Amino acid sequence: MNIRTVKEGDYLYVVDTQSDLAHSPLSVFFDQHGSLLKNAERKGGRGDALIFKAGSKKVVMRHYRRGGLAGHLLKDRFFLIEPHAHRAFDEFRLLRYMVKEGLPVPSPLIAREKKCGCALIQDILIEALDAEDLAHILRKRALSQIEMLRLGGMIKAFFEHGIEHTDLNIRNILLDDHGNFYLIDFDKCFLSYPDMQRRSEIVSRLHRSFLKEKNKYADAIHYKDEDFALIQGRALS
Repeated sequence: MNIRTVKEGDYLYVVDTQSDLAHSPLSVFFDQHGSLLKNAERKGGRGDALIFKAGSKKVVMRHYRRGGLAGHLLKDRFFLIEPHAHRAFDEFRLLRYMVKEGLPVPSPLIAREKKCGCALIQDILIEALDAEDLAHILRKRALSQIEMLRLGGMIKAFFEHGIEHTDLNIRNILLDDHGNFYLIDFDKCFLSYPDMQRRSEIVSRLHRSFLKEKNKYADAIHYKDEDFALIQGRALS
């Protein structure tokens, strides 16, 4: 996958040159008032995630927003002096690496940033996957033991390729109709080769997200906590 850098208006873009979207005016894929996005499906979460059709592709456009108290004050501004200020470009490059390594992630298409004084505002456009997150799936059915083992194996594969996912939770894990798992949302994620202690912390975070969903929806979620040992054991083996 080749990339190029493009300056268009106030924005600096990085784009996958092998995508058929690379030859369009790039700003149209981010214009929430334009005809392309007017019927977009909005997804929840901290960022503004919009799903829409662009050419032959179904894509997701995500606007980067801050979380926590800083999010209430600064909203979508990331200061240049902050570590990892270039969120969109960092995620774009990390996704490229993972696609090259054969990991189950969406392909990055375009990322952009604009300087606003000493801060940046940013967006990314990625491939949309034909799959549902685990939060939705667990409302319909339980995962089988084989699926739990396969999920643990997927998490282990990311660890072995050096990926530290800093927000591993059931809404960032997708499963399609063919039994394939995917991992998404790599904002603030790194190539860091986490040690066993860090891997255990990441898997514990995932465990808490299962429990949080179970506590929130009680009998509406098909999940037995004793089954998480299958995921944990495989991921940390």
